[in-house]
Amino acid sequence: MMQTFSIGTIAMSANGGGHVNEALDVDDERYRSPQIAADPEAAAATEIRANGDTPKQDVVAPKVDEDGFQALPYEPNGIMDKVEKARQFVFDFLSDHRTAAKVVLRVVLFLLFHAYLIGAIVHHHNSGTEDLEWCDGLGFLIIITVIVYLGQIYGRILRPLHR
Repeated sequence: MMQTFSIGTIAMSANGGGHVNEALDVDDERYRSPQIAADPEAAAATEIRANGDTPKQDVVAPKVDEDGFQALPYEPNGIMDKVEKARQFVFDFLSDHRTAAKVVLRVVLFLLFHAYLIGAIVHHHNSGTEDLEWCDGLGFLIIITVIVYLGQIYGRILRPLHR
């Protein structure tokens, strides 16, 4: 819960998180805005009365969240607006075309894996070694590929035929 404070005094206010905020003495000439100096009515409203008091003008303290951060108003930023628009476009596109996105992702992963497999085979051939290194080299990559292909053949072809 934020408390309000009066203009023209040095006041302390505390928010619910236990943070203490100090208000500056706004009657000090250093803190007057140019608009108040240019407007005689606004200047008269902030003048100190003969008895030393200032007119009471309650000001609501800025909204502060539970971590003590002040919520600032939105200010447009060219780059971040473009990033947000691009992110929103991608999100909207993927939401509208979920099945197509899955197919494209699977095709891209398939092509990337096979490009890596072909690159590994070419690298092994160009290195001149004869051992495939079945435990941690090209041989192991071939074993994993064969197991995945056998699983796909069984799951997509043989099992549906058996039913």
